[in-house]
Amino acid sequence: MTEFYKDVVSVTKGTGLNVGGKIRSGGTTVIGQNQNEIGGGFLASQAFIGDVTEVNVWCTTLSENDIAAQANHCHITQGSVSWWSQFKLDVHGEVNIAGQLLCKL
Repeated sequence: MTEFYKDVVSVTKGTGLNVGGKIRSGGTTVIGQNQNEIGGGFLASQAFIGDVTEVNVWCTTLSENDIAAQANHCHITQGSVSWWSQFKLDVHGEVNIAGQLLCKL
């Protein structure tokens, strides 16, 4: 099962995503930008403008209570697959982290 939350509210969920498939190593996670081709084809008009924080990926589905507890008590557990501090290491484009411009193309 896959499920995506925004501000403690489930915005999309489903089953059957890549059942039996494998995700090979060496890939890239893209947050806030539509890819028109694998690893590229980015258009400024398709970029997300806003705030993103605490993106974590788990290999299991968290309960709604776990998600609400993390959001309400500001105690975010690290994802088992990917976690927020990893995403912040390799940024591209104009990214502002905590008021400091980190990278600008």
